[in-house]
Amino acid sequence: MASAISDDGMVYLLLGERAAVCLYADTPHRYGFLDFPYAVPEDADALLKAVLSALIGLRVECPLPSERVWEAEALLRHGFQVGRTQRRMVRDDLNAVAASILPAGTKRIDPSPDELEALHNLVFTGHSKPAGWRTDPDHLPPLGLNLGGQLAGYALSAHHGGLFWLSELAVHPDFRRQGLGRALTRLTLAQLRGAGASQVHLYVNDDHGQHAPRLYEGAGFKTHRLTLRYVKEN
Repeated sequence: MASAISDDGMVYLLLGERAAVCLYADTPHRYGFLDFPYAVPEDADALLKAVLSALIGLRVECPLPSERVWEAEALLRHGFQVGRTQRRMVRDDLNAVAASILPAGTKRIDPSPDELEALHNLVFTGHSKPAGWRTDPDHLPPLGLNLGGQLAGYALSAHHGGLFWLSELAVHPDFRRQGLGRALTRLTLAQLRGAGASQVHLYVNDDHGQHAPRLYEGAGFKTHRLTLRYVKEN
């Protein structure tokens, strides 16, 4: 089984000339990712053994749409567990992004790492930050909004895997329902457009309720698919 590394940092395990599975390792942050772009069921066990050997010591995640049954069965055979359900959403046509009007009293800031960490831990209790958010060069500068002399909200975006992502958005509980999420979403779309994006992707977790999907739908995102995230501590 041969491998090839693409420009986006993904490693593709090849069977003949076919890319049967792709994987990504962020070793410093103990994060691994895999997907089966062109695999067939009879290759699944051999491929997964090769992937898990390459990603040893990492927390490995594999997002799968619910209709991909044989891949899910293979993951379960190799010790993966079903994690959270996520909604993958996509925004096209960034040329039509509306100008961001900041809510009254807010100002745009460049938040410090400590400010980001503190607000993240308040908003996303029990969830780790996106891998490599402090040091990964694929992450764009974070966007922050200050209200009342403190960080009231932030957005993180990235360009990896050949795609542009809104990877995280958080608003302090004391400042919700004031338009900060909408403003941060538009600021991020403009930032990514300036970085060369023509399309932006994001995931919304099932534990975010209905407010987050409605926020992104209002910003022009459409649901691409529902995904189950399979996880293994390797």
